[in-house]
Amino acid sequence: MKRRIRIGIPRALSYYTFYPLWRVFLEKLGAEIIVSKNTNRKILEDGIKETVNDACVPIKVFHGGIDANEGIKAAFEKTLDLKVTVPDHLLQAKNFY
Repeated sequence: MKRRIRIGIPRALSYYTFYPLWRVFLEKLGAEIIVSKNTNRKILEDGIKETVNDACVPIKVFHGGIDANEGIKAAFEKTLDLKVTVPDHLLQAKNFY
């Protein structure tokens, strides 16, 4: 019997919006989905160890959630593709921040 790949999905970032879609999609591809435990102090502390100081708490929880999923071969997180359009008059300004 062929073993299915185990994909971990941390309970962070866009998990709460898109998990139902991802679960069905990845299971249809033959993957076994492993969701991290509910966020707790250990997950947050593990994420703090893995990220830079300036990272926001959701990013730290994401990284801690990856570490909490033992035995997985891959972690999944879909990033959002954002298109940002900057008006020409702002591009020509010397200081636009």
